[in-house]
Amino acid sequence: MTVNVLLFAAAREMAGQSEIQIDLDRGATVAQLGQLLKEKYPEMELLMSSSNWSVDQAYVTLDHELVEGCHVGLIPPVSGG
Repeated sequence: MTVNVLLFAAAREMAGQSEIQIDLDRGATVAQLGQLLKEKYPEMELLMSSSNWSVDQAYVTLDHELVEGCHVGLIPPVSGG
């Protein structure tokens, strides 16, 4: 199955793009997607440890099962005032 990964802020800068498509096995979880992203973009590992994940605009946990065509957001922490 193919999922669309939306990258924001520092994650977007590290990948050099704001959206990527990733092929996963059916029934893959957010955690499995995260592992694949770490392998493809090793510099994101530390960032991902403090980031939130969303699927189709709703925050999810790492054990959330992904479905074909969903939009997964990797949302790094932000600072500011």
